[in-house]
Amino acid sequence: ASSASVARTPGSARRSSRRQWRGARHRRKPAAVNRSAASISPEKIENVLRRLEETQEGLSLEELLGEEAESEREERAIVQGLTRLQGIGLLRRVGARYLLARSKRVSTGLLRLRGRKRIFFVPDREEDRVGSPIRIAPEDLLGAYDGDRVVASVRPGGGTQGLQALVEMILRRGRLLIVGRLH
Repeated sequence: ASSASVARTPGSARRSSRRQWRGARHRRKPAAVNRSAASISPEKIENVLRRLEETQEGLSLEELLGEEAESEREERAIVQGLTRLQGIGLLRRVGARYLLARSKRVSTGLLRLRGRKRIFFVPDREEDRVGSPIRIAPEDLLGAYDGDRVVASVRPGGGTQGLQALVEMILRRGRLLIVGRLH
C-alpha cells in the first residue's frame, strides 16, 4: 500500500465531519447568533417591527428606511436585520414590500426564568398563548435573561413536553439583576 492511496483530498475531511455532525444533536453557539444584526440597535429593529404590525399591506424598504436610517451604514445594518428576520421566518417579502408573517412557528415575546431550569417563552400575541407553557432549554437561551424581549422559533417538544422554543434574536434587554459576590 502506497501513501497515495491513504492520502485524503482536501474536501474528504470536511465531508466526513459533516456526516458526523448530521448524526449528532446540533446546538448553536451563542457567539454567532446576532452577528448579522450586531451593528443595528435593537430599538431600531423593534421600531420596524412595531410599524409593520400597524399596517396590513406592509411597507417598502424605502418607507422603512425613511425614518430609521440616519446614514448609509445604518441603512445596510437595517437591511441586514430585515434579511435576518426574513430568514428566521418572522418577516416575509411580497414583491418590494415587507410583511409580518403570521406564523405560530416564529413570534416575539418575553422570556421568563423561574429557577435555573424552568425557562418559559410568553408570546406577545394572545392567539399564540394557547395550551401549555412554551419551555426553553437552558442551552437555547443564547445569552438572554429574564424579562428580555426576544424572537423565538417554536416547535413541538419530544414526548409529553408540549411546545419548546429556541431564542433566535434578542430585541430588548429586560432589567438585569445579578445577586452574588464578586471576588
